[in-house]
Amino acid sequence: MKIKIWMFCFVIIIGCVFVSGKYSMDILLDKDAYSVGDNLVFIVRLLENGIPVSREVKVQFSDILNNKKISMVVMSNEENSLLISNDFPSGYWNVEAFYGNETTKKSFLINEDMDAEFSIENDTLIIKNTGNVRYTRTIYITIGNVTKSYAQDIKVGGEKRLKLISPKGRYDIKVHDGEKSFIKKDVQLFGTGKVVGALDEGLIGYSGFAGVANPANIENRLFPKNRLRTALIFVASVVVLLILLFINKKVKGKK
Repeated sequence: MKIKIWMFCFVIIIGCVFVSGKYSMDILLDKDAYSVGDNLVFIVRLLENGIPVSREVKVQFSDILNNKKISMVVMSNEENSLLISNDFPSGYWNVEAFYGNETTKKSFLINEDMDAEFSIENDTLIIKNTGNVRYTRTIYITIGNVTKSYAQDIKVGGEKRLKLISPKGRYDIKVHDGEKSFIKKDVQLFGTGKVVGALDEGLIGYSGFAGVANPANIENRLFPKNRLRTALIFVASVVVLLILLFINKKVKGKK
């Protein structure tokens, strides 16, 4: 009788050993697609022998090209979140969870978000790319009652600075790109003759063209200085050559 009882207990213990530690894991996402500024809400569901258990689980988010990765440790069966910021590349992403020998994966989409932030410092318009793709919209700048358009191509996280130019005075300035608008009133501009518009401070030769030292000279610098110098040298050479030919002809005539 005792032997049967011990055998029964042994079988129960062995069964528990083999049954215990059987885990199943899954990742639950609150939706399939997200935009910049959204909170991605997720739960790592971990079951042991079919019963929810609370364990530390490693979670890793990565874009499809593995250019960006975010790792964290969370508690299973609890709600967690991840803020989708503008440095998250658009496209398909994976989220993976790891616990012991168990792994599981889910995919989701981050939508393209083309957006920019406008501001004006002194006489300079600053355009910051706050989206997760290149900012390629055309912007329209209105200075007073004059509106001009400017094509853009700003990398993710980058910015462009445009120097605003106009006759000297104070102006209301409006910027819009078809999606959002920005207005700043009573901006002091220091005068560039009759020219109204904006100049890219990043362009090569900007200081010579825009005349940073003296903006009023911009209309007198539409012809680059180095080309003007070359033209003057050429004209002078032609004049000298004509004079020499004239002198040579006079000398031959006297002979």
